[in-house]
Amino acid sequence: MLRIIYCRLNREVPTIKVITAQKDAPSPPPARTYLTFDGPIRFPQGRYVDSKMVPFGNFQVGDELWFDYYLNAVGPNPIETGGGARALYLEPDSTFETQQAMFTDFAARLKKERKEHPVKEVIKTVMPGPAGWDSVLGHDKNGKAFALTANDLDALQKGTQVAFVIVELKYRDRGKLHHLRTCQFLQPPAIPPGIWHFCDGFTKSD
Repeated sequence: MLRIIYCRLNREVPTIKVITAQKDAPSPPPARTYLTFDGPIRFPQGRYVDSKMVPFGNFQVGDELWFDYYLNAVGPNPIETGGGARALYLEPDSTFETQQAMFTDFAARLKKERKEHPVKEVIKTVMPGPAGWDSVLGHDKNGKAFALTANDLDALQKGTQVAFVIVELKYRDRGKLHHLRTCQFLQPPAIPPGIWHFCDGFTKSD
């Protein structure tokens, strides 16, 4: 007699394990040092009277018009500074249209100056920390220092004449070129220490 026996075979189902190779975390970018402005544009810290430096009070008739800016180097690396451009404009207002026309004029003047009077950049190594200061002087159409009149002082106080300061500086960190830029204008009544506002452009650094 034929007998059929059903058997259930207990076989283990093979388990497939997926092993993912662990990737090393990407290396962080090298630490960078930035050249920055130390606060807003400033009135001069002093003036010479009878060959002696005295604290600056306010601009007077006959004074040359200028403002100062201060710098910091922020980061672990020394940087190399060299080259740049700066300008002081007196405009009838601070509207967007006035500012854009001023930027166009600044770019054209800078291009012309670099073409007609190329100069070799003086490279200076700057360590992290305070990075010095410089001045931006006003000039007339003939390139001479701008001397303030009573009408100029009155217009600056009333806001019918607005002072703008534009600065563009070049520097290198680890051999890579960067730019520091600012454009600021002085709010009436234009007396020390002054209230400065950023322009609608020319403030992007890299």
